[in-house]
Amino acid sequence: MGFLKFLSGKSPEEFEQKADSYLQSRAYGPAKIEYEKAIEKLGKRSESEPDYKRSLEKKLRRSEENLALEHKLNGERLIEAECFSDAEELFHLAIELTEDNTLIGEIEKKLEEIPDRSSKSDSKDFPDLSTGEEEDEDEENYNQGIDEEYFTAICCSLPETEQEAYSSYGEAFKNGYIALNQGDFETAISELSQALEDNSSANSFIPLELATAHLNLGDYEQARLLLDEFLKNHPESIRAYHLMCEILWENKEFDSAEKLLFSSSQGLSDSLPIKILQGETFFRANKFKEAISLYLEAMKNFGWNDTIAQELAKSYEALGLNEKARDLYGQIINACQGCGSRIDPLIKQRYADTSFESGDRSTKILEIYLDLAREDPDNRSYYYQKISKIYSLTGNEKEAERFLSFSKKSKTDVIE
Repeated sequence: MGFLKFLSGKSPEEFEQKADSYLQSRAYGPAKIEYEKAIEKLGKRSESEPDYKRSLEKKLRRSEENLALEHKLNGERLIEAECFSDAEELFHLAIELTEDNTLIGEIEKKLEEIPDRSSKSDSKDFPDLSTGEEEDEDEENYNQGIDEEYFTAICCSLPETEQEAYSSYGEAFKNGYIALNQGDFETAISELSQALEDNSSANSFIPLELATAHLNLGDYEQARLLLDEFLKNHPESIRAYHLMCEILWENKEFDSAEKLLFSSSQGLSDSLPIKILQGETFFRANKFKEAISLYLEAMKNFGWNDTIAQELAKSYEALGLNEKARDLYGQIINACQGCGSRIDPLIKQRYADTSFESGDRSTKILEIYLDLAREDPDNRSYYYQKISKIYSLTGNEKEAERFLSFSKKSKTDVIE
């Protein structure tokens, strides 16, 4: 299926839902791609729905910042594996993605740590008498070594049993898994299909990676067939359930997704990741009350969890229960402040917006919007507009006009 054809049949909201799911599972690269599709699909609608466009842009920025941090961490692992060229590439990608000056400074220091390898090839005391064949062989061996180091680095986050299995599947699998992680899905399908032929064991994890490649190319039918068979042999695979849910959500088969998740083994069905998938299924099916009930039960059983809290607040908002959503966003902010973590601007904005919708016109909300205008300059116009409305509603028309002019100027600056 061609990209344009694939894009034309879906709404911005559908792309956003898929991106939200990726973001929730920390798949920041795919999330970034889906948010970009949502913004592109929004097109001319953005003129009449500027708030929605801003919301998508914020989520895109959040994905990009998290992806930049992920590239930095993977780059550091590659340096440890002496895979310097790939590390340098990831660091430069991270710098392109982030707007965080602190993170940029940290990455630049890491780049300085990468040794200069060029001197090795330049300092020759004697003329090179080697044959071209020997040079080609040396280069091939070097590239194979680099690929081996990269493969080891991207496997390091897997459980130990999976790391051992992935290392035993042969060259075709390694090539396919590297291609998959680099976004070359067509090569991944070709290599992983060969690997699947070479490794016929029913316990193989290859179908899971092959299904991921098919899913990324929009081949849902083939991905589904692979996952159906894989789950028979690996009924405890959270990732397989997530991928299958992606397919069912895409096809609007919400009842099938519910049945799949509730039929998982007793220990798995009661786990937090499955509860999150169940809640997302209810939300996408517009069963907001069911989603709220499930999230509340999860909070009771598992204790405080930021992901559950955010999804619960989102469900409250969908039902127009702004005060309950506001209280939850407030708790998330307090939890971040308590542990010293950086507060996501999107959470601060949702707290301010739900507070405003609940009738709060206090100085505290004004200050939050002012903070956001500094932290998130791309959306200053929106924040100044909110500040203007608060001043207007509290009778201070002079300040309302002043911030309204700031809002208009900010829009002009963005356009220019």
